[in-house]
Amino acid sequence: MDILGAEGTWFLDVDWCLAHGVAVQSLTQRAAEMVVLAPGVLHWVRSLGCNTQVAWNFGLCSRPQIAALSQRYLLNETEIGFRSVLPGQTLALDLANLMGHLPPDLLAHLKAVLDHAWHRSQDHLARFRTLHPNHPAFQKYDRSLETIMMCLDCKEEILNYYLLLDSHLLSNERNDGKYFCLKCCNTTLLDELRKRKFKDTRLFYKLEVKDVEKLQANLSRRIKDEKFKPKPIASLKEKWQEPVSILTYEHGKR
Repeated sequence: MDILGAEGTWFLDVDWCLAHGVAVQSLTQRAAEMVVLAPGVLHWVRSLGCNTQVAWNFGLCSRPQIAALSQRYLLNETEIGFRSVLPGQTLALDLANLMGHLPPDLLAHLKAVLDHAWHRSQDHLARFRTLHPNHPAFQKYDRSLETIMMCLDCKEEILNYYLLLDSHLLSNERNDGKYFCLKCCNTTLLDELRKRKFKDTRLFYKLEVKDVEKLQANLSRRIKDEKFKPKPIASLKEKWQEPVSILTYEHGKR
């Protein structure tokens, strides 16, 4: 059984575990009950009928947590093609902003995630420009920095470039998440966009290329700096209050 390949469909065989001396606990969760698991506990959930459930995941700014997050993100993206549940790109950006507090080995993990996500984003942009040579110009949309953006079509996280309908842009409410990534604009939405010639649509980007390149350069410098000593994690309190996914490289200079 390829457990990674069967992600989301494979369920633990309790009898097999018991027969091989693997300790297992099971329970039936009823309405209004909460189940709390310790960090790193392997667990499976199976629905016994129609239900609504909410799962809260908590992470620590620690070596094992950051390393595991980065490794699993790249595993999902490059080997098994499984959509990551957590917004790994945005989280990697947030943590990269705190590079003055993280050791070189963790910065290397974060840089691997960001390099992969950025190269893929640029590849989708190049393909988009080839398929849609007369597309409107991309505009900077600062309000998008407040939101973890997921494509409405493929449900994947959007790092930078995206398409949005004007009707959603003009809403007085906070943007309701009707974004489309360039990968979908190049595939599932290709014929529709060509048919409507981008009518009632607008194109945006979140991050400046020069800022991303500067962040990558600063990460590389810190990773190679043998004399660098991270600042205490306790001094992070104020920095966590900043808006999610704001791309700054100033923290790395302090």
